[in-house]
Amino acid sequence: MKILDRYFLKEFLKYFIIFLFGVILLYIIVDFFEKIDRFLKAEIPFFILLKYYFYQIPELYTLLLPVSLLLTPFFSIGSLARRKEIVAIKASGINLLRISIPLIFFGFLLTVSSFLNQEFLKPNFQRKFKEINYKYIKKIPPPSERIYALDLTFLESRGKNFYVFGYISSKEEMSKNILVLTFEKNKLLRRIDADKGIFEGNGWRFYEVIERKFDEDGNIKEVFKYKEKFYSDLKSSPILILKEEKTIDEMNLFEILSFIKTKKDAGMNFSKEVVEANSRISFPVVSLLTLIFVLPLSFTLEWGGKTFAFSFGSFLSFIYWGLMEISRALGETQKLSPYIAPWLPNIIFLIAGIITIIKIRK
Repeated sequence: MKILDRYFLKEFLKYFIIFLFGVILLYIIVDFFEKIDRFLKAEIPFFILLKYYFYQIPELYTLLLPVSLLLTPFFSIGSLARRKEIVAIKASGINLLRISIPLIFFGFLLTVSSFLNQEFLKPNFQRKFKEINYKYIKKIPPPSERIYALDLTFLESRGKNFYVFGYISSKEEMSKNILVLTFEKNKLLRRIDADKGIFEGNGWRFYEVIERKFDEDGNIKEVFKYKEKFYSDLKSSPILILKEEKTIDEMNLFEILSFIKTKKDAGMNFSKEVVEANSRISFPVVSLLTLIFVLPLSFTLEWGGKTFAFSFGSFLSFIYWGLMEISRALGETQKLSPYIAPWLPNIIFLIAGIITIIKIRK
């Protein structure tokens, strides 16, 4: 069986590498020709253009890995089926599900790699990609170099203070329509609402302040009103806040979970963040589920050539992406629970996979 396992893995790996690099390259080529007028107008240096696409690779890996795993079995295992090798294996009394185990384990490793990639590589690469997009294509300062912003939220790296600004300027070192939440060991201790704030180098001075303090159970303990008050414990400057503020696609899963809790304590809508957090887990998992679904089908693909295999695999990819976008929209608009919506396509593919496995066993 070890010889047979190696043979199947070798065939599978060969086509997987071809399709993974192929779909990523195809995406880049299509994207390039769609944007070529903008690149020419912006007069982007060739080296910067290479960096522009290089920094997209971690995102493309996670995004297109399921497509590669949909196509690979139809060509690797499917070609063996068309050459009657699968029939010969079945005739010798070997269970097809047993042959699938090494391939499914390989799919599990790819799922783990997809999750680790989007948690550790993608956020930093995405930030650098955006900087190039702003600086060289849009010809405007990237977010890290802004001097002001509207409707900005900021969570300190140590997670103690969460800021919401209606307006903030590093040039004027001031802000308007301010909300600050202070936490200690994941418990809300203080809420500050202010009309205006000025940063004075070692802290913030707020005007027209309402300060609420909370007990350990999260209930309001005291309420104070001030015409103005200086907070020496709030040391994040406008320059730091504008430079380090992250969009949700630049956060890892744990940062998103922390952000959700903070917005929940602030009484803000956090459906979009919940959908994103669940998608960070559900999307890598779909790589394994698609493999479980497609493998049994590929064993029976004795009819149809490579054109059919490619067309069928592409069709299934579009079906999944369509389901994923619909479920995200339903979750973000709360038409469906944001905790369930990102998992809906996975549930459908899992059920389809179980059905195909049962049919193969019969």
